[in-house]
Amino acid sequence: MPQYYNGLTRPALDGFASLGLGSERAIDHYDNLVTDMFSGDQSKVVFGFCIDDCNSSSGSGGGSSNSNADKDQASNVVNEIEDTYGCNHGGAFFWVADDDQNGEWSSAVSNALECDPQPTKSPSNIGIPKCVTDDSTIAPTSAPSKGKG
Repeated sequence: MPQYYNGLTRPALDGFASLGLGSERAIDHYDNLVTDMFSGDQSKVVFGFCIDDCNSSSGSGGGSSNSNADKDQASNVVNEIEDTYGCNHGGAFFWVADDDQNGEWSSAVSNALECDPQPTKSPSNIGIPKCVTDDSTIAPTSAPSKGKG
């Protein structure tokens, strides 16, 4: 469960695939974990956010780390992850539970995490489902009968 705050990336401000305040794009780090550590299984990587209390720098240089992610910023990052990897990613976590006032942050991010099986509308992938769900059940087959040969 990598935390995407207080480190090289600033996805709350830069987005998942862009570079700005962070020194590395979150997508590059995430993709390295998915590819190199988990052999392409993105469901094993949970994206970590900080809701509050992560903007101050504890280093001797002072300043701000710009690491907090409000519910809208976190939801946007989750949507970008789903646009890139589909719905089979590992989800999201947040630091610190007390900062989730009335469950507003977790409710918004939970809504963003819901799998949307509808096709995306971008021109490059019209008609390709964002994720595939299969609720069908295959009926069991009878054992072959033993005949005389």
